[in-house]
Amino acid sequence: MFKLTHAVVLAIVLLASAQAHAQSFAFAFGGSGAPGIMTLYFADGTSDRVDAIDQGWWSPTEPNFDGNKNIITGSCFGIQWNDFLVFDLQPYANTVAAASLDLDTWYVAGTPTIDLWDVSTPLASLENLNSGPSAAIYGDLGSGTLFGGGFRITTGNTGIAIPLNGAGIAAVNRALGHKIAIGGSANRPIPEPAAPWLLAIAIAGLGAVRYRTRQAAKRSALS
Repeated sequence: MFKLTHAVVLAIVLLASAQAHAQSFAFAFGGSGAPGIMTLYFADGTSDRVDAIDQGWWSPTEPNFDGNKNIITGSCFGIQWNDFLVFDLQPYANTVAAASLDLDTWYVAGTPTIDLWDVSTPLASLENLNSGPSAAIYGDLGSGTLFGGGFRITTGNTGIAIPLNGAGIAAVNRALGHKIAIGGSANRPIPEPAAPWLLAIAIAGLGAVRYRTRQAAKRSALS
């Protein structure tokens, strides 16, 4: 059984350091404080920070085990991971106007781009790590409704804050008085914006077409 213990993590880190160009993932220990905190900004002007009450990872090929609270997402030597965090919103009733997910990244290889997603897997199945691996749960944590993301991480041992989008805020408001799980994935392709020179070429090409059309119309009128 593959267990992401401290020893395994250190081995991964050493290997990834030697071949970082082939890896793209983010990892955080779950044993020393919550690697994920949700900051809620309420419509009445107040705010609060909510620690994750549970977290973990799923892979389509590698088993996990209950009690492992580390989180990892991305790709490392052909192994794929997505992770999750669970938040208890039972004490809250006020409308949330904005929210962000604050993440701790202990180690980063490559430049993974992090995304946050809705989770449809029931909590009882999501938190039963002994039942893995599961391609279905892994896939659920990296697809569906996007809650925010496109956040590229370049350095480890730092904190990042990913704002939730409108869909994420709506989901948080629906979960007030209950629990909510948020999935995390890495390396979804993000389209690069078109270069300015490409736009210039397109505009110039459109102008040339219009010019030729006008010239042809003039020659037709004179003939």
